[in-house]
This record gives sequence, C-alpha cells and structure tokens, in this order.
Amino acid sequence: LGRQVTPQRVNMLIVLDMDHTMVGDLVSLSDRDNIETNVPWTYWPEGRERGLNASFIYPFLERGMMRPGMIALLEWFRAIGAVVVVYTHSEEKWATKVCEAMEHMAGWHFIARLFSRNDCRDGHPEFTARKSLEFVIERVKTLDGLAWAEVGNTIMFDDDGNALNKEEAPRLVKVASYDYWEACQWDEIVNEDLMSRNDEELAGMVRR
Repeated sequence: LGRQVTPQRVNMLIVLDMDHTMVGDLVSLSDRDNIETNVPWTYWPEGRERGLNASFIYPFLERGMMRPGMIALLEWFRAIGAVVVVYTHSEEKWATKVCEAMEHMAGWHFIARLFSRNDCRDGHPEFTARKSLEFVIERVKTLDGLAWAEVGNTIMFDDDGNALNKEEAPRLVKVASYDYWEACQWDEIVNEDLMSRNDEELAGMVRR
C-alpha cells in the first residue's frame, strides 16, 4: 500500500482531437480570427496584427477553455514515452495557434505533429470516414521515422464516435464533448470605422 507505480516506457502513438476534446468550444475566437485573416481587407490599421495569436488564446485556456485534467493526462503520456499528435478538423493556420497556446499552458512541447482539415476527408475524399489512422501512421513513419507505429499501438481520443471507419474504430476512445464556451469580442478591430475604409463588398461579407 502506498507504493508508487513507475510507468513503463512503451512504443505508443496517441492521436488527440482538438475541439471539444482537448479544448472547449473555440468558435467565438475562431470566428474573429477568420474575419481578420481571411477577408481580403484593403485597409488595415497600421501596427495592428491581423488575426489572433497564441498569446491572445492562452488566457482563455487558463480560464477554463482547456479541458480539466488534460495536462495531467499529457504528463502521463510523457512519462510512458508516448508520441502525441493532434488530429483536428480545424484549419491548419488556426489550429497551429491553438496548439502553441496549449503547449504554453502545459509548459513543454508535447505535439510531435499536427494534422488538420486537409488531412481529413475534406482533403482526401478516398477516406471512408472523417479521419484516418492509416494516413496518420503512414505520415509519422515517413516524416518522423516512427517505424514502430502501427494501428495496433495507436490510441485516438475524440468526442466524435464516428471519426474512424469500422476497421479502425476499436482504437478510438470516445470522450464526452467538452463544451466550455467564452465570448470573444470580434469587432475590436473590424468595426464600422474599418469597414467604412474598405470596399462595401468586403464590409457586406461581415455584415451578412
């Protein structure tokens, strides 16, 4: 009794979904980022960054946007030597910012590779489900030299129980959707003054 268990190091690939799995509902932040970065504004205030950065996202994680217990789980993965990748349906540029904020929250670099929307069925219509472990494993073998990676030593955590096809489904741990939400002021920069200095067509995209 009271004996501390020393974790055994293993060859294991951990695949983590991002939204509603590692973090809550980021839609208010991602909407603002999308409006600032993906609308082709011809006028933008000098000295103001377009889009959110990891430093802006980080306080939201501190206040509850990061799933409770997530860092403890990541610490366990680190203790056993597991390789962690993130596999999200979010766009790569946005997901990269969130991942940077999560690593700052955790205090160490834990994401070996990021797989994003173009790595889902959106970019691979041949996939038989939204995501593919076979694809992830092929990429980490090729790009990261993880020759030991196989479906049999991969575990995926996702709030979507149908994210994988029926052959890979036994490797999926369906987690309860984490739905923490917090408002983010979207019109701090993209306000009426900015829109009045841009083409009406661009402003109309936002107003709609």
